[in-house]
Formats: sequence, structure tokens, C-alpha cells
Amino acid sequence: MDILIEQNTRGTLEIKHRAFNKLLKMMILNNNSSSDIKDIEVTSEIYMDHYFYILVKFILKPETKSFAFDEKQMIHQIEAIVMKTLDFKPKNIALAYQRK
Repeated sequence: MDILIEQNTRGTLEIKHRAFNKLLKMMILNNNSSSDIKDIEVTSEIYMDHYFYILVKFILKPETKSFAFDEKQMIHQIEAIVMKTLDFKPKNIALAYQRK
């Protein structure tokens, strides 16, 4: 799967967000074996000067009382996949949790 990166006339970079978000989601699902996760939503935004923000929302099952995993390791893995794909480090990676 190719991820298209183009620079438009205003100087901002454009990428196929859906493809990149899907790549991040699959990486997270493959590296996390928790049965408490119902779904994962990934949102990413890129702005001028390579400001790249990522939000990963873990949607937990309603019966989940507690949920724990290594956030630092998860952030490190996300940074690594962004570095491999886009060749720059994200400015911010946020992890959110929601019970539905």
C-alpha cells in the first residue's frame, strides 16, 4: 500500500489520511492482544512545517472494569511507524479511552 505525500501550492503536505490511519490502526491491533478492546479509532492531522498530531481512541467493552497497558511502549511504536512511513516525528500523540 502506497501513501501519497504531495506538497500543494500553499506549501502544506497532503497525505491520504484514511490509508495512514488504517495503517496505524492495524499496527496497534496487531501489537495489542487485550480482549477488553472493542474497537480503535485513529485520527491524524498534519499542518505546515511537519506538525503532525495523532489521536488514538480505544473503545472498550461496557463490562470492562479496568484496562491497563504500557502507554510509553505504544507511543514509541506509533513514533516508529510514522518515522518509517513519513520520515518525521509526530509533534503529539494522544491516547484516549472510552467505554461504550
